[in-house]
Amino acid sequence: MLSKIRLAVFALLFIPLTAAIAQEEEPRIVTKKLTDNLYVLYGGSGQGANVGVSIGEDGILLIDAMRDISNEKLLAAIREISDKPIKYVINTHSDFDHSGGNQFFAAMGATIIAQENARYSTAISHLKVGERFTFKFNNNEIQAQHVVAHSYNDLIIFLPDDNVVFMGDTYTNTYHPYSYLAGTAGQFEALDIALSFADEETAFVPGHGMVDVEQGLHAYRQGCVRWHVRVGELHRQGLGVDEMVQDGDLNRIKQRFLARREPPVLPEDRYRRFITRTLSADFVSAYPVSAADLSAYIGLYEFDDGLILEVVHKDGALIARAEGSHIDTLIPLSPTRFHVRTSLGDSYEFRLNKSGVADRVTNFAGDETHRGKRIKPAK
Repeated sequence: MLSKIRLAVFALLFIPLTAAIAQEEEPRIVTKKLTDNLYVLYGGSGQGANVGVSIGEDGILLIDAMRDISNEKLLAAIREISDKPIKYVINTHSDFDHSGGNQFFAAMGATIIAQENARYSTAISHLKVGERFTFKFNNNEIQAQHVVAHSYNDLIIFLPDDNVVFMGDTYTNTYHPYSYLAGTAGQFEALDIALSFADEETAFVPGHGMVDVEQGLHAYRQGCVRWHVRVGELHRQGLGVDEMVQDGDLNRIKQRFLARREPPVLPEDRYRRFITRTLSADFVSAYPVSAADLSAYIGLYEFDDGLILEVVHKDGALIARAEGSHIDTLIPLSPTRFHVRTSLGDSYEFRLNKSGVADRVTNFAGDETHRGKRIKPAK
């Protein structure tokens, strides 16, 4: 069975996905069989992310669910494979192109499984899992491990009997890295988790792009290292984003990430975003604030629009999160101002009362400003 996966994977490496749909006026979902019990449905072209389909005596389990606009098309593609009931959907993370179909399949009776931090998104789910999760379905002991990389609720999912790892957006082989919530360290941790499940015959399914093999992940990691080093060199030289966009070495590294993309082009606005996210995640100097001082900000804040923001101290960092809305890691820039790690220029400004405890907060997000007041201290 493993040799069949290997052959299927290498076949995919030499046939760009876009070639399969190039003649289609309307984008279609492309089905690829990996084993007798496991398929990958390729999305792309605005349809949503790749979807895993595990089929057996217990029914069908989906890994991700594309966008909501693709519900009927996705169901039709599944029904071309099997008419068994769809029992579960496991999300690799909560982005809409992976979880948009959750509600559609839930209405059909499926149970939606997500990592517990998904509650800070708008994606629906029924069961929320923690750091590690084991789930037996179709005689396959599915394993999942949480990592903070592309999102706060990333799950790396391994199907041992099929020897296939689903990585969500912690990996893509047709785009640049998009895992900066914990900086480059988070990206490396995601790759390490995926490789810890694997052997030389394992197939890796990215959130977007083609099924890959172990060598692909190692090449991707090397590209991440080169990118991080070069951005750091330019940053220490005092160059800004405009100058970095023009840097020849940085452009060559970027193009290696796009080598299997068709066409291998990244619009300048997205290239600039790639650079700014890297700078925001890894190259913002933190103002020294002790854990004891950070306790002054912990508590609940109510914004003018009614949103309740919870500020907590977790794993050495200050976290700002609101259920059904968002979650941010904050880097101190001063005793009262904190940078949002994923977004260069966005920040939280706290006001301290006479006792040295925060009683108000202002969130600067792009052109928007939101103000809130403290309603409850830390427990």
